[in-house]
Amino acid sequence: MRLYRVVAATLSLMTLAACSDDAPGQPTGTVVTYSCCDENDIDKQYRPGETFSLHWAVAAQEGTPGSSAPELNARLVGPFDNVAELKQTTTGTTASESFAATPLHPSDSLADRPVSSIVIPFDAQPGYYNLISSEQRGGSTVEGASIVRIMAAG
Repeated sequence: MRLYRVVAATLSLMTLAACSDDAPGQPTGTVVTYSCCDENDIDKQYRPGETFSLHWAVAAQEGTPGSSAPELNARLVGPFDNVAELKQTTTGTTASESFAATPLHPSDSLADRPVSSIVIPFDAQPGYYNLISSEQRGGSTVEGASIVRIMAAG
């Protein structure tokens, strides 16, 4: 029984060492990440001609700092008659309209608070729109989605 405990403890220590993020030669530190968004951005209704502003949430997490700067993208895709229809479709496949913000390249600082702006055209159709936000960095993309409602003009 004692031999079993020694072997189990040794295997556990070997597993912990193999899973360690502190591999020699790889610097670790703080990585700045971006995600969508302030609730106030999506918890209101918009009308054609207004500007939708996405205030990016900025956070720090432990990781290996990369050499490439991030690119933040946001777009509204729709309209959909209801939320269920929006959720059943794959991103933008049946949507007739898509409005995009100019890509942002933030400084990768916690002090930087980027804001993406999407001008909703005056002829935008009312309905539910899929807000697709993404952070691209060094060949990888992290994407998220929320729902925004655009009302009829008037």
